[in-house]
Amino acid sequence: MNLKNKLEGPWTKKKILVLLSLILIIPLAAYGITTGVRLFRLYHTVHEPLDEEQAAEPVNRDYQMPDDPSDEPPDENSETDSPDPIEDDTADNASEEDPEELEGFPGYQNADEELDLVPITGKNIWDFQEIDRPFYVAATAAESPDHINILLLGLDEDIDEPGRSDSMMLMRFNIETEEAAILSIPRDTYIHIPGQGYDKAGHATAYGGTVLAKKTIENFLDISIDHYLRVDMSGFENSVDALGGVTLEIPERMVQEDGKVLFEAGRKHLDGEDALVYTRARSLKEGTGGDLGRIRRQQQVIFKMLRKIRSELSMHEALSFMEEISPYIRTDIGPGLIVEHWGAFNRLDFQAIDIRTLPGESFTHEHIYYFRVPVENARIIVDSLAN
Repeated sequence: MNLKNKLEGPWTKKKILVLLSLILIIPLAAYGITTGVRLFRLYHTVHEPLDEEQAAEPVNRDYQMPDDPSDEPPDENSETDSPDPIEDDTADNASEEDPEELEGFPGYQNADEELDLVPITGKNIWDFQEIDRPFYVAATAAESPDHINILLLGLDEDIDEPGRSDSMMLMRFNIETEEAAILSIPRDTYIHIPGQGYDKAGHATAYGGTVLAKKTIENFLDISIDHYLRVDMSGFENSVDALGGVTLEIPERMVQEDGKVLFEAGRKHLDGEDALVYTRARSLKEGTGGDLGRIRRQQQVIFKMLRKIRSELSMHEALSFMEEISPYIRTDIGPGLIVEHWGAFNRLDFQAIDIRTLPGESFTHEHIYYFRVPVENARIIVDSLAN
C-alpha cells in the first residue's frame, strides 16, 4: 500500500500525527533547520484542504456574475490590413537560450488526433443537453490507482475571493509509466454545473468555489481529481517576474481590434506584465484570438516556466521563488505526495509531456458565446492521456 492510500480515509489522531511528522521531520532532516522552517511556513501559507461535503451544494448561490467579455463572440483572424509593425523593443533582453529549445514546445497539436471521436450534432442548447445528459447520469468518477489527477485553476479575482476561472487545466501523471499530460478545458465550455444547471465551465468556481469546480470537472470527464492548484492572475504575473521573465518563440503577429500591435512574431523575452497580456489577449484583428488562442499561449508560457524552474533554479532559488508567489497560490497537495513521487517528478521528460486542448465548436444562445464539447468526446480524450 503506498503513502497516498495510507493517508486516505478518516482523519484519526494517528494519521494526523503521521502527517505532522512528515511536514516537520522530513524537511528538517533533509535540508537543515533554516530551510526546514521555511518549507513549513510555505506549506502553512499555501495549503488549503477542501471540504468535500460542500461539493453537492454551491457555496456562493447569491454570487452576481459580472459582465463577461467572452459573452460576445470574438472576431478572429480578420483579413483587414494591419498597421505598420512596431519596433521590437524586447529583442535586446532575450536570453541566450537555444532557439531549437524554444521551438520545441509540444502544445501545437489537436486533442482529437488519432482518436475516434463522435461528430458534433444538435442545433441548440436543448439538443446538447439531451445528448449529454445520459453521460452525466452514468458518471461514477472512480479513482484511478495508476494516475494522479490535479486540477489547475487560474482565477480572474483575488485568490481568496469568489470569481470565475480564467483558465482550467487537468494535469495527469501516470505513476507506473511516469508519463505526464496537460489537458486544457476552454472556460466557455457548455457544461453541467451541479446545483446550477448548464453554464460555462469557468463559472463553476464563481458559484461554488474550488469544491464545485472540482465536482463539475469530475462529472464532465468521469474521473476522480486527487488534488487542486489555484492561482490568481496577479500571482501569474508575479511568478513570471520572480523567474526573471521568460523567453518565447511567438508564432504569429498579434494585433488588437483597435489596430494596436501587441506582439510581432519571433523570439521575445517577456516580463510578467507582457506575459499576462500575451496569455489573456482574446479579441484580435490579426493572430489567433478567442479562447483557444488564449489557451495555446497559456500552455506555452506555463511549459516554459516549468522547464526554467527545474533546469535553472537551485533548491534555495526554487524555495525563494515559491515563497515570493505563495500569497497567490492555494493547494491541497501535501508533503506525502511530493515525498513519494519526488524521484519520478525529477525524471520527467518535459519534451514528452502530452499537451492538449479539448476540441469543439463555438455557438451562441441569447447572444451569449459558448463552446460545444460533447461529453463523450471529452472522456475519450482524457482516457487516452498518460496511458
